[in-house]
Amino acid sequence: MKKIFILISLLFSGSLYAQTGVPVGIDSDSLFNQMDYERLVAAYGDLHPDAAFMALWNSYFKEGSTKQNVGIMETSVDSRHNVLTANSETLYAVHPVNLNKQHGGAVVVEVPAKTLGMINGSGWTHIADLGPFGVDKGKGGKYLITSPDYKGAIPKEYIHVQAQTNTIVWLIRGFVIDNDWKGAAQYLKDNIKTYSLNEAENPPVTTFYNTSESLTVDNKNMDMLYTPKDVFPLIKQYFKLNGVLPKYALLYSHLDDAGLFDGTVSNELLKNAYKEGNKRQLVNTFCNRDKDAVVWEGAKWLWANNVSDEYYNSKKTHHYSSSQHQVWAHQATFTCAAMTRPPKGVGSQYIGAYEDENGAFLSGSNHYSITLPKGIPAANFWSVIAYNAEYRSMVRNAEFKWGASSYTNGIKKNKDGSITLHFSPKKPKGVAKENWIQTNENEGFFIWFRTYSPTEAWYDKSWQMEDVKILSK
Repeated sequence: MKKIFILISLLFSGSLYAQTGVPVGIDSDSLFNQMDYERLVAAYGDLHPDAAFMALWNSYFKEGSTKQNVGIMETSVDSRHNVLTANSETLYAVHPVNLNKQHGGAVVVEVPAKTLGMINGSGWTHIADLGPFGVDKGKGGKYLITSPDYKGAIPKEYIHVQAQTNTIVWLIRGFVIDNDWKGAAQYLKDNIKTYSLNEAENPPVTTFYNTSESLTVDNKNMDMLYTPKDVFPLIKQYFKLNGVLPKYALLYSHLDDAGLFDGTVSNELLKNAYKEGNKRQLVNTFCNRDKDAVVWEGAKWLWANNVSDEYYNSKKTHHYSSSQHQVWAHQATFTCAAMTRPPKGVGSQYIGAYEDENGAFLSGSNHYSITLPKGIPAANFWSVIAYNAEYRSMVRNAEFKWGASSYTNGIKKNKDGSITLHFSPKKPKGVAKENWIQTNENEGFFIWFRTYSPTEAWYDKSWQMEDVKILSK
């Protein structure tokens, strides 16, 4: 009895640990399990941009992209496609590349004049702007993209950029003039070329396919999305194709200890980790606590890309912001200077409304409205699009209409020149069909406003939108 009393006293006093220096009385398996869980949850967020990138990269190969076959959204994207916060008013050519496997570490992309685009690496990391914000300054040019470990000579006639990852995607946007989508698509087809550097003397023909109409093998329209369950397999794929970059060495080490790469991690632990990781990601995106995310003081409108530049640096500290990188990658794709820090009057700016005027998340069951004051600050065009919250993709509805824009025919203006748009399951009485976006009952959604070539009123904040008004439940 005396021995038991002494042992209990030592355990409670901590003397036993001090004397032995070993974890007596600690369940090591349970503690390792907790450590692995915490690290998996952290990696779900920290590597989320890489998982999101790999999902899109895979989708294009599944759709039909090859070394020479490039996908073009010839008639724009619509709600049948599962694409993160796509804009239906623009035309894109998008191409995934495996630098080492497909091109021996060096690929050439001939960029046409009078286009705008970007080259991104895994995690939506910036490699180069193309067009007015790139080295070619909108005149077009031959870009040579090399892998991180490429050792070959760099010919002088190319604009050379080195990727930080082996997996990359480039995007070139065509400009639609007088609603001539066919002509804009043909211009891209006639002028975009891509081939390996070692094929430059006799390059193979670049071919194209229409991602606006094509169907994948499972008879569904193009799907670039991913579920929480997909995140860890996508993370594994990222490391398999790109190796371990110095910035991810610690994360890789933790995931390796947890058994992610050799498959020894338990399915239950993975499931618990991605469920918790997704919970945190949703909060991060839809409840952004960064004060710099607020567009207008006291308003609910938030910057969609709340960063100071294309490298995801914080507006406040000017250092890398992991949280804001995650916010962007969870709901969008690509980054470039044209989107994050465009000179006045050019480029584009995106803001989002996730809550109504009372701070409640937007529900497709309710009736809301937003009013765009007269003099919308967009020299080129503006657009408003409603996105399904779960998939961050265009709202699907019976009306086959997900937004409104400068190009919307028949949109009605108020007497003061402003435009009021309505969001509800059924068309409200007295509201023009062109001013109504149909939502789905019991489905969360959010709204993005875009301005292309913002005018001075955008920058001096003399033009502001009120918060989303809830009109009925």
